[in-house]
Amino acid sequence: MKVHRILALAATACAATLAAAESPEAGHGARLEFRTIPMERAGGTEHLVMPYRLYDKLIVTVWDPIVCGQRPSEPSALVKGEKILIGYKLSAAGAAAKSCTLVSEFTVSDLPKRDLEVHFAGGAEPYTVAKMRKCPSYHPHTSDLWECLVPDTN
Repeated sequence: MKVHRILALAATACAATLAAAESPEAGHGARLEFRTIPMERAGGTEHLVMPYRLYDKLIVTVWDPIVCGQRPSEPSALVKGEKILIGYKLSAAGAAAKSCTLVSEFTVSDLPKRDLEVHFAGGAEPYTVAKMRKCPSYHPHTSDLWECLVPDTN
């Protein structure tokens, strides 16, 4: 009787482990590195999101129009289905009405091998979407599409 219980528990544990291993989001260990360069200049009103992918690493450079003095905090990257959601929270805008541009770089490693749309939001704004395409002059030695992707500007 005890042997049957032990076998049943072991089978349940194995099934749960296998289900988690096959789920792309479950336990996915994507690592995030984040850097910023605040620039005081007459900022534009549009976001510019430029993603590049080499193998399992995604580097996204973002030009984000902000109010001078705002600082990013809590950078995040989350793989959700066919999207990678990146962003940060912004500190409250001060009394200064001067426009600045925050240039930030998100480096996300250990991504799954599948197409991902990049969605960026700095603060409470709606997401800006950037798509990627295969590098035009790159001839991979394998059939791995994710070896080299660049921004799709079309």
